[in-house]
Amino acid sequence: MKWNSGTLLYIHVAPKASANMVELDEAELIEGKGIVSDRYYNETGTYSPIPDIREVTLIEKEVLDSLAANQPPPSG
Repeated sequence: MKWNSGTLLYIHVAPKASANMVELDEAELIEGKGIVSDRYYNETGTYSPIPDIREVTLIEKEVLDSLAANQPPPSG
């Protein structure tokens, strides 16, 4: 998959599984660990015990807009 350039609008973390998300103004990212203070960095996330290669999740604004409008996300 080829990604076009974009703009990071928001950074949210949660300290543990099912905790409310907290918006950050800036974040420290550690290679192989993720975002400092996030549940997966702290290994307290729901999927922490499952080996994975992802430390962060990116969600396109268009997808969030579609979800808010109860529409299917744009294909592309």
